[in-house]
Amino acid sequence: MLNKFLKELGEEGAKPEEKLTVKKKDLADKEDEIIVLSPCLS
Repeated sequence: MLNKFLKELGEEGAKPEEKLTVKKKDLADKEDEIIVLSPCLS
């Protein structure tokens, strides 16, 4: 299901990230961005 979603958005090459840090200063020059997170199984 995720692959179909990414394909429809043209983001087929999105690699899963382990961590995402969002800072206010980094958001100023961003519009739309697709980020795939790896599942954390603990």
